[in-house]
Amino acid sequence: MPQCKHRLAVQVAALFSCAAGLGNTFAQNATLPIPQEEIVVTATRLPTASVSAPASVDRVDVKALGVGLPLVDLSEVLSRVPGIVVQNRQNFAQDTQISARGFGARASFGIRGLKLFLDDIPASIPDGQGQGAIFPLFVIGSIEVLRGPWAVPFGNAAGGVISAQSIAPAPGVQGGFAMGPDRTRVSTLQAGASKGSFSGSVAAQRFSSDGYRAHSAVLRDQTYSRLDLGLDGGHHFKLTANLIHQPDTADPLGLTQAQFNANPRQAPAPAFTFNTRKSINHQQLGAAYGGGSGALTWKLVGYGGNRDVEQFLSTPASVQVAAASSGGVVSLDREFHGVSGKLSYAEAAWSATLGVEMDNASEVRRGYENFVTNGAVQTLGVRGRLRRDELNEQVSIDGYAYVDWAFASGWKAHAAIRSNRIVFKSADRYIVPGNGDDSGERRYHRLTPAIALVRSLTPTSNIYVSASSGFETPTAAELAYRPDRASGLNFALTASTNRQIELGVKARLQRAAINIAAFQVSTDDEIVPATATGGRTTFQNGGRTLRRGVESSFEYQMPDASLAARITYTGLRATLRDGYRVLDTGGRTIAAGSSMPAIPQHQFFAEISWRRGLPGLNAALEAQARSRVWADDGNTASASGYSVLHARAAYRMKWGLVELQPFARLENLLNRKYISSVIVNDANQRYFESAAARRWLAGINGSVRF
Repeated sequence: MPQCKHRLAVQVAALFSCAAGLGNTFAQNATLPIPQEEIVVTATRLPTASVSAPASVDRVDVKALGVGLPLVDLSEVLSRVPGIVVQNRQNFAQDTQISARGFGARASFGIRGLKLFLDDIPASIPDGQGQGAIFPLFVIGSIEVLRGPWAVPFGNAAGGVISAQSIAPAPGVQGGFAMGPDRTRVSTLQAGASKGSFSGSVAAQRFSSDGYRAHSAVLRDQTYSRLDLGLDGGHHFKLTANLIHQPDTADPLGLTQAQFNANPRQAPAPAFTFNTRKSINHQQLGAAYGGGSGALTWKLVGYGGNRDVEQFLSTPASVQVAAASSGGVVSLDREFHGVSGKLSYAEAAWSATLGVEMDNASEVRRGYENFVTNGAVQTLGVRGRLRRDELNEQVSIDGYAYVDWAFASGWKAHAAIRSNRIVFKSADRYIVPGNGDDSGERRYHRLTPAIALVRSLTPTSNIYVSASSGFETPTAAELAYRPDRASGLNFALTASTNRQIELGVKARLQRAAINIAAFQVSTDDEIVPATATGGRTTFQNGGRTLRRGVESSFEYQMPDASLAARITYTGLRATLRDGYRVLDTGGRTIAAGSSMPAIPQHQFFAEISWRRGLPGLNAALEAQARSRVWADDGNTASASGYSVLHARAAYRMKWGLVELQPFARLENLLNRKYISSVIVNDANQRYFESAAARRWLAGINGSVRF
């Protein structure tokens, strides 16, 4: 191990020296003027020019990009961000899978390993779980995506940060309607008003579709409200409300390779036999109050809400005979709340931030059989007898500190440290013969530091090196079941720990921007599958993993802004450094050197867009390519690589205060047949979720400003 660390230090020093040499050459030859508009990001805790941030961070302008998109899924806007893998499942019962440099890749549903924020309000619970559907894209102005060591100070499971900001309320009414195949309909309506220092808006979207695959129909209603109030002394108050109602969303499950080859639009028989589905009700309120005087600024945030989920699984009735079985219906009634505060002080040469965050999520978790037996008749896909009843709670109380110091001309050092304390508690309320009291408690505590050094080459270019030590606790879902099939939580799971290092070069000129970052992530005690039987996966701690890669992006814009281009590339090699043994009956060994699943080794995105004035045409062509991804830890099944083309166009018209914009979008122009998502380590080897064939979307947006 010491030799490995020594080699890494030598490599970093060599890379930093090379980057410095290249950067100095660039600085000597860079004669283009400094741009008039700088991109400022806030995902780094304090507003920072993106070119000066010691981290890989991208801002996606959703408001500008959203024309011609249905704005119902994060995959529509995040596929252009390097280092991010977005897998659109075509399955709204399980949500989009998102990973950053491999963090979150093993999630079989929702998002894990990434910290989510919406208007400064956490959208992840303490264990690191979140859902992409939380983000109301129809009112989002921008999304910032932070990767690498500088995400670690955001706490547990911070393999990356996705932070979205809604559009500030403006007087007027706007709406839109779009339609596509499979009876897909998207309707939005938004109204805003302002008077003096007060402004407010309310927006709603209804999304419905029969789905591309069989048994994948969805109906989702979402409402997002925002109130802004300016107060004396430069203080500002913001109140938000987010409501989601998504009943009985059909789950088409995954397909085997043979099923995909035969018909990618089908669903396997258990999806119909058990009527697999999920219902979601989500309500959340959030408030942020901040201000400052001179060099001192502060912000207080509070939030609370509840989320009810009922999911019908395809677990066979025969598997539920065991006394310790949790059944085939999952019922969660979760309440969550939290408060945070931060205080920042900035001088010309240095700045510092202190903060504290307290988050709580408590849930009543019940399990039921997914069948009812009446005499000789057995009805499947309905709620049956109670098989699990417990009260689970997650509590985190964290404190953090940031400091940066411009200690010499062109040099700046950054440092951060966070104290993380997370407690998982379970109170068992289902105690029967063969299923005893499984109450318990598990505590995790760790200090996570991060450091960075930045060398400015010109006012708009720099090189940096950053490093951190982080950790990732098991999620509640991973703690939910024990490998020995005994009842109760899997408290034997420990947190995985990681060490990250990154070297980056950034340059922003008048009409172009270039970002390149090389990184390495070493993990100990990686959380890996232990068993996968009877439709249920349990977890254990494996050994070490290693991820090495490079991210790059290039942007160019014509002087009149009529033509713009963006190209990104991600190369990532993710492997197991240690093998481990799966504990299924008979057992099997996952060999060291195996590739980690759901992580493509190569990923490419390119877009060229063209726009004219008002009235005028806005058009774009997108290309995406991805190499093969493995579907299981043993590397026995994989989804082939693919390349696809998409196109969109809109025509903007305006008459006084009225504006109309008809649009159309074509996806998968070449009608490729490919797998867009994999269900990692699926117990039934139904790993694959199909991408849609050639598709179209057409609609119109309109607004009236007051």
